[in-house]
Amino acid sequence: MAFQLSNVVPGGRNMAEYRHMFQLNDDDMAKKIASFGDGPASFNFEASLT
Repeated sequence: MAFQLSNVVPGGRNMAEYRHMFQLNDDDMAKKIASFGDGPASFNFEASLT
């Protein structure tokens, strides 16, 4: 049975928001970072580009 969610917008954070929130600098970003349960956040995708 299918259902429809109307007026629901998934929220997520991007790389800049996570860097600011966790005070991640360039040295931190050069390391491997594990991200769990981040839902619709684009952080994993953006981090894989650097």
